[in-house]
Amino acid sequence: VASGGIGGEVAVGQHVSALVQVNWEHSLLERLDDTHANRSQGFLWAGARIRLANGAHVEIALGEDVIRGLSPDVTFHAALRLSW
Repeated sequence: VASGGIGGEVAVGQHVSALVQVNWEHSLLERLDDTHANRSQGFLWAGARIRLANGAHVEIALGEDVIRGLSPDVTFHAALRLSW
C-alpha cells in the first residue's frame, strides 16, 4: 500500500487539543480482478486528544471515507498513550 496524509492539531483548552487529518491510500494490487482491492481510499479524521493529570493522553477520533463505495463508512478510534 502506498499512502500519504496531512494533519493538524490545535489546542482548544489547557488539556484538550482538536485533531484533523486527511489520509489517502492506494493499493499496489492494481492487477487483481477485485475492483475493491485495486482502488484508492481516502479518509477524513476528526477527534480530540486529552492530557490526563499523570501525563497520559487519551485520544478519540471518528474517520469518514471520502471515496464512496470502498471503505467502511465510519471508523472509530480510541487510544491511551502512556509515557515513563
